[in-house]
Amino acid sequence: MVALSVDPPAKNAALRKRLGVTYPILADPELTLVRKLGIENPKYPIALATTYVVATDGRIAYRFQEGVVKRPPVADLLSAVGKLDGKAPKAPKAPSKRKAKKPRK
Repeated sequence: MVALSVDPPAKNAALRKRLGVTYPILADPELTLVRKLGIENPKYPIALATTYVVATDGRIAYRFQEGVVKRPPVADLLSAVGKLDGKAPKAPKAPSKRKAKKPRK
């Protein structure tokens, strides 16, 4: 997994640290790759939020782009990855929405 940002490398490094992510965030401040992928926001010099699943042969097996902040459903991503090798990973369990009980004294 990698992320692509139009921010400079130092800002991406700070973002990785703040979010605690271990995957790289690639810097494209000149929007070179953003434009080649056709994901430049027509109103602002930023990339549209887009998710790809890329096969090992470089083929784009899945693409999701819908609005500025909407992200693809996890099940769709796992399905796309599973179709690459025939083994769909299992979705992580969603966090419980119930409040934790306070310990009794």
